[in-house]
Amino acid sequence: MREVVDENNKKATESVRLGNWNEQYSRKKNVKIYHLPENRNEDLPHSLLNELKNQVKLDINPSEVVAMHRIPGKEGSPRPVLIKFLRMDTKISLLRKKKAINEALKVRIGDDITKLNQGLLNRLYQHDNIISSWYFNGHVYGSDEEGTRHRSIIQFLLLVAGIEQNPGPDQSNKKNLKIVHNNVCSLLPKLDLINNELHEYDIICISESHLDKSITDDQIKLNGFHKPIRLDRNRHGGGVTIYIKNSLYFIIRNDISVSNLELLWVEVRNCSNEKFLVGVLYRPPNSNSNLWDLFSESVDKALDCNLPIFLCGDFNCDMMSNSSNSFKKLLNRLNLENVVWESTNFTTQTGTCIDLCVTNRKNLIKSVTVLTPICSSHSPVSVEISFKTFKQHSFKRQIRDFKRADYEGLKNQLNDTDWDDVVFNSNNINDVYMNFVKTFESTVNRYIPTKTITVRPNDKPFMNNLIRNKIRHRNRIHHKAKTSNNPDHWKKFREIRNEIISLVRKAKDDYKCKLTSQLIDKNIPPGKWWRIAKSVSNFTKNRDSPPFLEHDGQIFIHPLDKSEILNNHFADIANIDIEPEIPDNNEPPPCHLNKFVITEKEILDQLKILNVNKPAGPDGISPRILKEVASFISKPLTKLFNMSLSVKQVPICNLISHEKSFLDSAHLDVEDNVKMEELTVENTVVNEISQITYSVTNSRRKSHKIAQLVMLISQEYAEIIHISK
Repeated sequence: MREVVDENNKKATESVRLGNWNEQYSRKKNVKIYHLPENRNEDLPHSLLNELKNQVKLDINPSEVVAMHRIPGKEGSPRPVLIKFLRMDTKISLLRKKKAINEALKVRIGDDITKLNQGLLNRLYQHDNIISSWYFNGHVYGSDEEGTRHRSIIQFLLLVAGIEQNPGPDQSNKKNLKIVHNNVCSLLPKLDLINNELHEYDIICISESHLDKSITDDQIKLNGFHKPIRLDRNRHGGGVTIYIKNSLYFIIRNDISVSNLELLWVEVRNCSNEKFLVGVLYRPPNSNSNLWDLFSESVDKALDCNLPIFLCGDFNCDMMSNSSNSFKKLLNRLNLENVVWESTNFTTQTGTCIDLCVTNRKNLIKSVTVLTPICSSHSPVSVEISFKTFKQHSFKRQIRDFKRADYEGLKNQLNDTDWDDVVFNSNNINDVYMNFVKTFESTVNRYIPTKTITVRPNDKPFMNNLIRNKIRHRNRIHHKAKTSNNPDHWKKFREIRNEIISLVRKAKDDYKCKLTSQLIDKNIPPGKWWRIAKSVSNFTKNRDSPPFLEHDGQIFIHPLDKSEILNNHFADIANIDIEPEIPDNNEPPPCHLNKFVITEKEILDQLKILNVNKPAGPDGISPRILKEVASFISKPLTKLFNMSLSVKQVPICNLISHEKSFLDSAHLDVEDNVKMEELTVENTVVNEISQITYSVTNSRRKSHKIAQLVMLISQEYAEIIHISK
């Protein structure tokens, strides 16, 4: 079997390699041009070829161009241009003047490479042992620390450990930190929209919050974020607010703020203990020049901290007009640079670039995106910076589709199974257990199909596919309106945006009504009732893990670091300096619990009281299925449990493999972390002990002479139920 699997892997690898090669060969004469400005009704081939001729003296005959058009790109940026040439010589002549074209047209030219090659380039770029990587003429190249150059995918796969043959998305929980700013023109009524569309960002900066002391922090709190950091004016205008994710540590820097200026500063520290300053500013329109003096004073104090600065806000200064020249000179004097250079505030006729982000470390900014307006005429501005943080992303999960289950067929198949032949054909308890699990799973898979669902841990409970589709539609219309500046397109965009606002509010109201109806349902389980009641009433306290721990002068944010510190602390305080002596007891115990025998009825009773709402265990067997087919599997389970008790061993093969996958994801060693595991038979044994205890206490009430069996019972229970590595 191993040889067959290896041979199939080789064939699959070769198929992927050949498929990638053929796809790349079909793109051999293609080039892509990024960041080329996009205009409405543009004649792309004519205008671009003329610019190349006039700017860099490159004369390309239009007959040499097979196709030239724009392709989908990143939202907020001009769509890339894809060019397919007739001859390879024409492409080479273009690439020879690549540097001159990039400088003259403010664009970036590159080869049209496949997704597989691009993924490999990205992985190589992130690897510690690779100094540089590049693509040329159908091959991926790179150089290692010793200066050795390598070519082809297979060589890199063998050279660099950890790079898959089919690079997919990076599943690491560490991602670049993202900051977003939005002028919302009154925060309180638009909190649901912000919570719905901006909750994935790590730091949310809000200008024009329109808050005062009558609005408490609890009224504007966002789940997953620290308590909001506020600088209020009044309910009629102004004010700034900052939300910071629970996974980040921060300090409010009032020492670098100045009076009479709506500018709020916080010092943020990420999981790697890297520090930087984040600020949010609101400058009212038609402010006098004294405000720029206050701004300069505050920024000077921030620069004295010698930290990277990322200052966002509504500056009400259009960077695309001549009126901003004095502000540009001020930024130049302060050694700050603006990174937003497109319209962020849209009216029916014009757009202005007034929502800015300025920084003293532009090299730390990975990307800048102007998003679609969500609740006002201002577009949110997103900045991705080179500081790592932890993020929980959506993932796929397979679940049973019980609506299409064939329970009758499943029961008949289990009833016809010869368990002695397929399960109890070994004296090893681990083999017997695995035989049972495999037989049961294969039978269940034939009669209860599975389906794949997308789990979105950060999603709101009232979100649905209708709202998601409308949001995507709104974003497309907004891009079209920005490109064409057609009043009809802007009107359509505003209609869809208002429709989304209504849908979000209605979905939230429907969700609250659903919870209320569940609370008055008499058949709801008590545990679920209390969970809903606490979530609705907000009686429960926030039980999230602490966002950070301070130990020996350092801040620890990584979950593993925090767990290690807490474990060491409790282990230290749990140590006893002087161990008490164990009294000598040479008398042999009068009684022994030598044998437990579990009956089929006891197993059946335990299966029938299973909670079907509980998730499946490490073996993936759902309690709902076990309860449904209890009478058909109680006999083999009884035999399995009695065999486990007789040999005093719990089957651990599946438990260890499950635990190893968890420990591998946490970069721990399974050999040092094998815990004591318990089998489902625990309830049955506890029932036996309960009956013995009842007999003991009942005899004591009747003044009968009894033996003290408590220690004996606990010893036997520990020996039978627990197993340790």
